Amino acid sequence: MWTSLGLGELGKTAQFWLNYMDRVWLILQFQRATKENNFDLHLASLQRMCSLFFSYDHQNYARYTMVYFLSLLNISETHPGAEELLRHNGFSVKRSQIPMSRNAVDITIEQTINRHAKCHGGIIGFSRNYSAYHRWCTTRHSRAGYQQATMEMADMDNMESTSHKGSSHIINSEQDTCKVLAAFHNFVNPFVVENKNVLYCLSSGAPVSDEIEHDLLQADNIGKQAYDKFVTQRLVEGTVSFHHPIKKCKLKTFVQLAKSCKISGQSKKTKEVKAERNVFGQLVLLAMKHDISMERVFSFSLGSVPWALATADGVPVKTDKAKLMHALVGESNTIERPAGETTYIVH
Repeated sequence: MWTSLGLGELGKTAQFWLNYMDRVWLILQFQRATKENNFDLHLASLQRMCSLFFSYDHQNYARYTMVYFLSLLNISETHPGAEELLRHNGFSVKRSQIPMSRNAVDITIEQTINRHAKCHGGIIGFSRNYSAYHRWCTTRHSRAGYQQATMEMADMDNMESTSHKGSSHIINSEQDTCKVLAAFHNFVNPFVVENKNVLYCLSSGAPVSDEIEHDLLQADNIGKQAYDKFVTQRLVEGTVSFHHPIKKCKLKTFVQLAKSCKISGQSKKTKEVKAERNVFGQLVLLAMKHDISMERVFSFSLGSVPWALATADGVPVKTDKAKLMHALVGESNTIERPAGETTYIVH
């Protein structure tokens, strides 16, 4: 059933968001593999994530995640015995008895050795002194170990904290969940749309262009093709250098729905300006470096439409219209209805 829905049985909008949910589950599976030290699930998640890195132009992740995946896939032949070590709690670390609390090795190093080894000012003052810098590097792990032992002796490094189980944490989590659900109810329902043959943006309800629709719905296939091409040319046949630049797919997303206009300056160069919500932040940064009158700037509108009423593509936002009514009713005085039949004449 999930496969048929993902292929567009309920329309293109439902197809896209089901595929999006599948990617979210992929990330959760990758995290679960680390939390459980599940080596097989770790490999399966990595393989599926590689094609997504190619789809959305994360070249560094696409290139080196592939090497990491192939190294793990062939580790039993290149490094006999290493796979058994990884499967037996080798690529994640458990520091407490709380279930699902394992962390990756690099994060554990950041939380232990690197954190304990940090000192006030770091290596400022002796970075050019080779002997002092060498002593600092060679004794770093020992100093971190001493600090960790001291914290444990003083009972100040309790990893068995159960603060996440407190009543206040549960109440806050429930409130956050209700807010998320309320936001979803204000959006367009992807499974109930006017035209199933059109892909709609949930936040604005506006249909996308055919080019954006193709890129969003075919992102997985496009990434898989780039993934297979990379493996064939650079790892199997060797016809292309491994470090040769990877061509970007440049897939269009909902971001391209933002309104844009072209302006010409004194240099007679035409630039395309897009409607964005972070215009104010950009103006503040420019004002810090240049002599810009903010009073003069704010005499003009920061966008084609008020952001509280419309999205970047000019479509009214899908907010709870009843909130305005409730706010007006709350600020008004209660008027009692007169008894009997009464007629009012307003001049």
